[in-house]
Amino acid sequence: MWIEDTLENRKRLRASFRELGYGDIESLETMEFVRGWTTFYAAGVELDIMTSMKGLEDASFVECYEMAAFVTLEGVKVPFLHINHLIANKKAVNRPIDQMDVIQLEEIKKLKEKEGKTGN
Repeated sequence: MWIEDTLENRKRLRASFRELGYGDIESLETMEFVRGWTTFYAAGVELDIMTSMKGLEDASFVECYEMAAFVTLEGVKVPFLHINHLIANKKAVNRPIDQMDVIQLEEIKKLKEKEGKTGN
């Protein structure tokens, strides 16, 4: 999960965790995100929370958000990184799993371009 790192967003994230029944995790408002991310555990859920994304240093959170694809899941509109942003991130992180993801994402991108669907 990538959040624009503001106190207001941290408070919203804390409220969301409360609403989901994960408890009131006060530290969400003040925790330090070393290297721009942290792995967070709550109620059996593992969640990576990021305040910056490798490979996207030249793009702001807002710019990426504006290019995001949106999907409605259980009545909630959820943004997903644009495929080009996701590929750039995966290439920058460069773990073996990310390298495999890049191959698959490039194939998806080719299929979408072939179908005439550019963008997301």
